[in-house]
Amino acid sequence: MMKKISQRILALTVAILAGLFLFFEGAGRTHSTVYAAETSGQYVFDYGNILSDMAEEVLQSKSEELAAAYGVGIYILTIDDYTDYEPAVDSIYEWSKSVYNELGLGLGNGRDGMLLTLSMADRDYSLIVYGETAQTAFTDKGQAKLEEAFLDDFKNNEWKSGMTDYQALSERFLQMAKDGKPFDSGILPGEETKALGQSAVWGGAGGILASLLSVFGMKSKMKNTGLQNQADRYVSAEGVQLTIQDDVYTHTTETRRSVKSSGTSRDSAGFSGRSGKF
Repeated sequence: MMKKISQRILALTVAILAGLFLFFEGAGRTHSTVYAAETSGQYVFDYGNILSDMAEEVLQSKSEELAAAYGVGIYILTIDDYTDYEPAVDSIYEWSKSVYNELGLGLGNGRDGMLLTLSMADRDYSLIVYGETAQTAFTDKGQAKLEEAFLDDFKNNEWKSGMTDYQALSERFLQMAKDGKPFDSGILPGEETKALGQSAVWGGAGGILASLLSVFGMKSKMKNTGLQNQADRYVSAEGVQLTIQDDVYTHTTETRRSVKSSGTSRDSAGFSGRSGKF
């Protein structure tokens, strides 16, 4: 009898421990809800532990400076693996949107802000923008430029350097928007000369190559025509037949191409952004 009671107590104890384990494991997978209580004034969330304390402080300080100057939150979030956290979604882009809302990110009534998220397990990233002021500053082309700025560092595991570049270029875009000239050209002010020089180099190289090909072609034709100097050797037995052809103008074909208006493409939830691998 005592043996059966002991077995039942042991089974009950195991069941309770298993339940507690599942409970705490589940709680650990809903970090986005737990974090919501500690986000006031915070712009850098290094839950993936890839930054030193000093680097995190420097990045936090810079985002505070940008928030005070422009009223837009420039956020950074690192995580071990976004798929371990709620809500369970198929992409880091969708997950980041949920986190932005759950944590109440963004400044002012429009909740203006931009969030850069890194998920370290599979090297996933997303960049999302929300709010009218933020969307004006960070256009589609601006986001692509930001992506270039941090990805070249992240691919070499240079986390602080990439995040510093992200903040520095964000500041530049925010100031351009404040001045009434948001970035939407694909070329940053000051880079026009460099781009023109590259175009000239490639254009010159292309011109030289075309000239060489033309010369070689002419030489080939001249060589062939020099083989015979009597016209009758090129005339068939039936003689020469000449045909008169008149070119009559009928119409002009004009090709029109629609140009996408400047600005930012937003989804149904009001977000815009990008995602991929680093």
